[in-house]
Amino acid sequence: MIRKNWFRNAACRGDGAKPNYTTDIAASGIVWNWNRRNGWCATSKDGSAGSYVEWALNVGECAEKPMVFACELGYVGPDTSRGEVVQIIGTGGVSLAALPAGRPAQRKQLLRFTAPADGNLQIRFRGPRGDGDTPGQLAVYEPQLELAETYDSRGATPAYFNGDTYPVAGGGGLSFLAVYPRHLELEVVA
Repeated sequence: MIRKNWFRNAACRGDGAKPNYTTDIAASGIVWNWNRRNGWCATSKDGSAGSYVEWALNVGECAEKPMVFACELGYVGPDTSRGEVVQIIGTGGVSLAALPAGRPAQRKQLLRFTAPADGNLQIRFRGPRGDGDTPGQLAVYEPQLELAETYDSRGATPAYFNGDTYPVAGGGGLSFLAVYPRHLELEVVA
């Protein structure tokens, strides 16, 4: 079984793929590998409604199949966010899944949805309002977008490797390359 993480730049490297659109982010920009983890952090611009980061993705191979988006969130600042903290949008702007506005009740999040027929998704992240006393920050760790079937069977399926230990099938085993692909994929070769 192959597990694919369809989130672009799942290793959250500064030299990896960038979001398609951002606004109201402080001058420091997005900080990659935040807290030395696979994650990124967006600090809201002071006086703004909150940071906004959007990724456009195509999961055409997963069209009309159940999927999940899992991550861990760090949220610092006022309880008022720009809108839904995490929202998955499909064709025609239809909201497929969302984490409500405001401070999340827990750090680990799991959103379930069905991929649209054309496979086009947008994942939007909205941070807390920018406040001069306490800068609003939204951190996203271990972003994982995959088929629900492989996510749900993850106990029996090997875990992902990070970008430094990305496995590549080769001659009856696993070989490792330091590459940062569009998505991460693991295949166990006997």
